[in-house]
Amino acid sequence: MAETASQTDLSQYVNAPLLDRPIKPLEGNSAFITGATRFPGIGFAIAELFASEGASPIIVAGTENSIVEAAAVRERLMRYGILAYTLVGDVGLEESCVEMMAKGYELCQGNVNILVNNAGANEDKLFTDVTEEDLEFALRVKAKGAAFMSREWFRIRDDASIRGGKIINISSIVGLHGNFGQEAYAMANGALNALTKTLALDFGRRGITVNAIAPAFVPGTNLAGNITPEQMDLNMTLTPLKDARTRRGVVLTTRDIAGAAFYLAGPDGDHVTGQILVIDGGFGTNHTGGAGLRSERYRKIPQAALNIVESLTKEDVEAIQADRKRRAEGVENG
Repeated sequence: MAETASQTDLSQYVNAPLLDRPIKPLEGNSAFITGATRFPGIGFAIAELFASEGASPIIVAGTENSIVEAAAVRERLMRYGILAYTLVGDVGLEESCVEMMAKGYELCQGNVNILVNNAGANEDKLFTDVTEEDLEFALRVKAKGAAFMSREWFRIRDDASIRGGKIINISSIVGLHGNFGQEAYAMANGALNALTKTLALDFGRRGITVNAIAPAFVPGTNLAGNITPEQMDLNMTLTPLKDARTRRGVVLTTRDIAGAAFYLAGPDGDHVTGQILVIDGGFGTNHTGGAGLRSERYRKIPQAALNIVESLTKEDVEAIQADRKRRAEGVENG
């Protein structure tokens, strides 16, 4: 059978050089990661880093829409010499979470050490256009899904008197700061952050840590698919941490988020719980870029601080770029 275009595209991920990790801090730990069956993506990046660090088995879960990619993800993970499995389900449905987690414990021979709730969904739109279905969709996948998966993960290990374990929820800075045009997504991530802190209180008695990672905009992920080049440029302007070579704001990668997940999942994170770990290059402080822009009377910038900049015109963006270039040249000449 001739190879399809999509299969050809996926092969570049499967056959890319492996991560070289001679020390394996996660050996002896199994992991279950939701929303991890797409290239590229935060869930996959976490799964691959965990595999390179010795975690096995690793179970990646996704929806029926990612079955083809899921097979390629499994093939990639198995190149690290670990056991890897894929499950298909809907984390927004309670019965699906029950079934997937029961299967996960079976595949991991009775103990899923690490649970990563990464699945998420959103549809950006004006708040006046948001429907009940939009709110329910965002909450169902992100917040309810994490709650159902965590409940089943804990229930099974509690019945078996298994101590210890790690839950890592992938949230967003939108859940902390809000964002124009993302009210449903902000609400869902805010709920996830609250769930994280509450479960840390509840599960700590069994030696379980529960934390969340709140990234800023990560290019290439599905949830960042609507970001325009102009919005990306604005994001980089407002990010205080600058790239030493380009003098522009740093751009996050899925590996940045995976590294944070590894820290929380590994031995160095054993005494960290109930925390929301923000990975944003300092974007949330918004002092360096924001102060400079406000001094130039760019009144629309505070409204656009978290990337949704529908009110920002092309002329506004060009003025921002020109101002940044002038200030950069002033630093070089000074």
